[in-house]
Amino acid sequence: EYRLALREPTAEQALLANNLGAILLDANDPAALAAFQETVRLLDGRDLGELRYNLAGLALREGRNADAVADMEQARNLVTPAAPLLIDLTRAYRETGRLAEASATLAEAAERSRVDLANTASAYRPMASQRL
Repeated sequence: EYRLALREPTAEQALLANNLGAILLDANDPAALAAFQETVRLLDGRDLGELRYNLAGLALREGRNADAVADMEQARNLVTPAAPLLIDLTRAYRETGRLAEASATLAEAAERSRVDLANTASAYRPMASQRL
């Protein structure tokens, strides 16, 4: 359905292409890279934090930890950093030997998790606490 939606010209095409890439990345589908490349094309020089985070996920999966750090640091500057981004950044810092930054980022992730959980509707907190 994402591919069908991408055929229709809309202002959200870059977001759709990025989301498709994220879905394909989660499924370990090699077509994820093509979806991310399409996102870059559709952005036409603009940046997107979510794309940077997804590219970092691809880099982590491929063992390109320094590239992952660079993309996650960009994502962190473009979007409010959620706990999963911070946890992945902690991992990338650790893998590149940047242990002090890994420790500080892990502490930030723990605080972000507490804030996110506190801002979650009480009915959804048990589910959110398992995720965070």
